[in-house]
Amino acid sequence: MRVKNVFWLLVLSAFVAAQNNETLNVFGSVGFGFPSGGKLFSSFKTDFAPGGVDTTEEKDSYFNFGRGLKLDLGVQYFLMPNIALQAGIGISGNVPRLKTFQETPIREINTTFRSSLWGLKALIVPHFEVLELITMYTGVGIGFFWNSWKYEQKSTTQIDNVSVTETIEGKIKTTPKLGFLGLAGANFPLSDLLTLYGELAFEQLSFTTKKNVQGNNTVVYEKNSNLPAPERIPGSNWQLRFGVKMSVL
Repeated sequence: MRVKNVFWLLVLSAFVAAQNNETLNVFGSVGFGFPSGGKLFSSFKTDFAPGGVDTTEEKDSYFNFGRGLKLDLGVQYFLMPNIALQAGIGISGNVPRLKTFQETPIREINTTFRSSLWGLKALIVPHFEVLELITMYTGVGIGFFWNSWKYEQKSTTQIDNVSVTETIEGKIKTTPKLGFLGLAGANFPLSDLLTLYGELAFEQLSFTTKKNVQGNNTVVYEKNSNLPAPERIPGSNWQLRFGVKMSVL
């Protein structure tokens, strides 16, 4: 069966089967995001070898804004007994942090990236009853996302057997973006007011680099010019979340 047909079957089931007397609830959840795609960062170590330089270690790492811990807070307002309008804010932080290295016989560079992601989200969420105490739901919507992306680069250079260390702090600015949202989950009521829930969610989005700021130095990214071309940095991710809903009305 096609995905489109499955979705409309779920919506129809919501109109026929659900018996939900809620009007408004507030919710909060925590979870983890698993990246879908990423920007490649390569790390390496080299050493002197007969006839030249030899690479002794290589490592590829991938950066994605959507990876890491997730926190979602929001409200659901039921337009009908089985159809809710959901609005909220999502916050996430890249965990573990991305770290890269470039080590040669005379120089060593270690870079640590720190990032966080924020999103304002709006979804339509149809509910349908599958068991007497369990309500399933699906949802589709859009979100407006922005982020913070900073890094610290430490370089150590050997000059005449003397180590010289330099630390550079910078931040990469990107353009805020709209993203597509989807989710599916289940409610497990504890009482008339409290409900536990678990859900699998998806965010489809990416960002475009705008500036790289290092102290008083700024690199601007721009198409069709002598400046560096903008890059697309992935943010799409799958999420597994668990939370609590509290009925207000």
